[in-house]
Amino acid sequence: MNVSIDAHPLDQAVIVRYQINSSNQTEESVENRQNTYQKVINLKDFNDKVDIAALANLIIEKCAVIPPTSHQELEQVLYYLQKRQNQTNGRSRSASSTSSDRPTSAVRADIEKVEEYIESLYEEGGEKNKGALCVLELTKNPTNLPVLIENEILIGALARVFREDWKKNFDLATNIIRIFANFSFYEQFQSTLSHHKIGVLTMQAVEYELKRCELWSQELRKADEAHAKKIKITLRKQAILLTDDQKALNLLYQLSINDDAKAMLTFTDAIQLLMRDLLSGNASDVTKAVLLNACVEKRNSQLVCGNNGQGLDLLMDAIFEGKDLLIAKIVRTIAAHDGPTQEMFLKWMDKFVSLGMKCSTESAEDQAALGLECIAAAAQIKIADWTKLNNTHHLAKWMHETLMKNSRDLHPLHLQIVIMCGTMAPQLDSAKALTRLLETFLQLLHNMQEDDEFVCQLLYLFIQLLRHKELSDILMGDNSILGAYVIDLMHDKNTAIREMCDHALTIIGEHSQEWARKIAAERFRWHNGQWLEMVEMGGASGASGMSDEQQPEDDYEADVLFDDDFNDGFEQNDNDNDEVALF
Repeated sequence: MNVSIDAHPLDQAVIVRYQINSSNQTEESVENRQNTYQKVINLKDFNDKVDIAALANLIIEKCAVIPPTSHQELEQVLYYLQKRQNQTNGRSRSASSTSSDRPTSAVRADIEKVEEYIESLYEEGGEKNKGALCVLELTKNPTNLPVLIENEILIGALARVFREDWKKNFDLATNIIRIFANFSFYEQFQSTLSHHKIGVLTMQAVEYELKRCELWSQELRKADEAHAKKIKITLRKQAILLTDDQKALNLLYQLSINDDAKAMLTFTDAIQLLMRDLLSGNASDVTKAVLLNACVEKRNSQLVCGNNGQGLDLLMDAIFEGKDLLIAKIVRTIAAHDGPTQEMFLKWMDKFVSLGMKCSTESAEDQAALGLECIAAAAQIKIADWTKLNNTHHLAKWMHETLMKNSRDLHPLHLQIVIMCGTMAPQLDSAKALTRLLETFLQLLHNMQEDDEFVCQLLYLFIQLLRHKELSDILMGDNSILGAYVIDLMHDKNTAIREMCDHALTIIGEHSQEWARKIAAERFRWHNGQWLEMVEMGGASGASGMSDEQQPEDDYEADVLFDDDFNDGFEQNDNDNDEVALF
């Protein structure tokens, strides 16, 4: 068996190549290396203090393919690796995660030598770049980041060098940006980067490079062949910052989450570019997600729809033809805004409601999700002719049948149906159709009383129904269950529910004196509950200490306070209006 030992060209490792001789081996098989093998022995924690002879003995002991006769050769290789570790310049290799055209030094960095790297940042020429490369190598290991970020001298030096030299030295600036990028992946380090204004400096550098790229591109069109080749090489070096459209789109998505940035999109051409990409049919989910976030801003929604609603029409066509869920979410977000965009939906309401009713109860998850978005979007259109839609599509009947299906998977759909009912209720004819579902709504309120959103939407629906005088008399009879439910919720811990109840009880009290007295009595009990409890306890203890002869003829009854004939302690004398008789 023939064995050769070499040093790994880049890593701290030993390469062992060995060839197994066989009896039928031919010259041709040797040339094809059919029986040649290779083993790589990585040397962990290999440094100047390692005993070369002892390490060679250990390797021979662990690796059976290395014969003892190769001990001296192995020691020479290990000695070479040990010396090479101290060199700052190694063989060039690609270390960029974004471009294979960008070379960088294969440096070996040690966390214990950070002070040396800081000193190199104050040197001139290539020493700065060497120091930055070593720090960059350290930041690739996440365990080093907390130690490095706490070194204020290091971070300050990097920020200073970047601020002063980014226009002079492209390679140095790029390496420092990559260092800060490694820190920026972790939220706990972002405050330090913000303190040193790294984001502002980076954006200035990118803007500068964009302008320089455009200038060089213009020069390239005028340059001779030799000059053009030089410019092309320089432009290729800038590719790491300028040519990745997907990363730019991802950055735009992150910006669209922020409310301030979302509003600023209005004043750019981003909406037009995104819509063009979307309507081409090749848009990614990220493009759709950016549009979805942007449409939360009312002005952006208007830009998407266009002056005459042409943009909305194209989105609607995409929904009906492609059944695209994300586009349906975009349309739902647009529908939530008041103003001129509401009118643009009117011509689509028939198809939209029909598609929602058809898909929302499908067993297929994607179809059900699409139907839910359609129902939710339609429920936002307050100016639609809901009476006509109800008569055409038998909405009330469909709602009743769907709400009666007690399935947890249908709860989101049930909520959107309740919201749609709240949108329909202000129109009298639609409200009359919904009163037939009162028992269904009350049962839903009972079942979903722990879900605050459901309770709020149901209370809003009841308020809209009670606003109609002719319906309030039907809904609020003397034994109305609706009134009892609303009174029961008037002291809920949720502020929004309490406000809804107060609003509903005010309307109920205006329409019925009987319910007004009940509401007043309940409010009195609530506000004076502690006092009433003390009175009842005091009366009970006082009565227990009396004999039968000492008991008053008229026993005290707490509920006399709430009798309709309760006297407040003063009453007019029929014979003399100026006299007051104490009760």
